Amino acid sequence: MEEEKGVGNETEMEAEITWNSAWTGFPGRTGNLAYPTVADQWNKYHQSRAIASYEETVADMDEVDYQKLWEMAEEYNSQIGNNTFDGDAFSQEEQNMRGSKYWSVLNPGDNGIMGYISIPKIEQRLPIYHGTSEAVLQIGAGHMSGTSLPVGGEGKHSVLAAHRGLPSAKLFTDIDQLVKGDKFYVHVL
Repeated sequence: MEEEKGVGNETEMEAEITWNSAWTGFPGRTGNLAYPTVADQWNKYHQSRAIASYEETVADMDEVDYQKLWEMAEEYNSQIGNNTFDGDAFSQEEQNMRGSKYWSVLNPGDNGIMGYISIPKIEQRLPIYHGTSEAVLQIGAGHMSGTSLPVGGEGKHSVLAAHRGLPSAKLFTDIDQLVKGDKFYVHVL
């Protein structure tokens, strides 16, 4: 009879351990499910702050400084000619660019942001940073060094890159929803 009692207690204890394990594991599993949404909202907040800071910096510029930056960008593009980039396009580290002519052009806040892209159909606004390093592509769009700066002009083509499918940020994830005729806007100065 005591054996039956012992067996029954083990079963109850096992059930209690199983219940406790399930209950204590619940927040972790719930957090895993919520992570992409929470992380995306956090990144959208930082992206919107970066864009707002950029817009404020540009709005505070006087006409002379504004014109100087624009002319520097056009001069940079005239020296590019055809888009030329060599090496690994996605290993352009910021520390290698700081102090370069490329870094100084279209960088009014000296933080690497040259503008932002907005895509109304997919409700996306991303800062555009100098370069396409992994650090840049985790938080926004990057401009590929060696291609024309996004200031327009006949025969000028800028290359912008951003990730798709990151668990922490949408970035260009929904870009496949665009069709011919959809508009996107690059805001520079």
